[in-house]
Amino acid sequence: MSVSNSMTEFPIRISPNGRYFVDAQGQPWFWLGDTAWPLYTQYAREDAEKYLANRAQNGFTVIQGVLAWGGGTGFEDKAPGPNPNGDLPWIDNDPARPNDAYFKHVDHIASYAAEHGLVLAMLPTWGYYVNDVQTLNAENAHAYGRWLGQRYTRACT
Repeated sequence: MSVSNSMTEFPIRISPNGRYFVDAQGQPWFWLGDTAWPLYTQYAREDAEKYLANRAQNGFTVIQGVLAWGGGTGFEDKAPGPNPNGDLPWIDNDPARPNDAYFKHVDHIASYAAEHGLVLAMLPTWGYYVNDVQTLNAENAHAYGRWLGQRYTRACT
């Protein structure tokens, strides 16, 4: 079985036998992931590009990061932090009101990753904002998720 990771052809699906992933052409696709939790909040554009280029050169296919991040377990702030441009992910800390300026930075990272054949596994937020401070609730999480799905649907189809 030959596995191609250079340029992913979407959508990625489960194979008919349920044992592996396939691309849009039905060819096996291997998930080799790396985790960069703060990719969208702590990586300046140039740093994100260097990191993603390195990961692509080393055969990775998926990069996992958190869109609304606040420092990681034990280091969280009461609200997710800004990106390197100083933009916060949500207007007035309301997930139902995503900040377009913040997500333009994410857009660039997503485009760069796609150009290098990488899939981004985007976690909408860190669990702390759901479980501990309860910034997200059923209503605003639904709005935020719908908004993310509409904005990044290209990456999923």
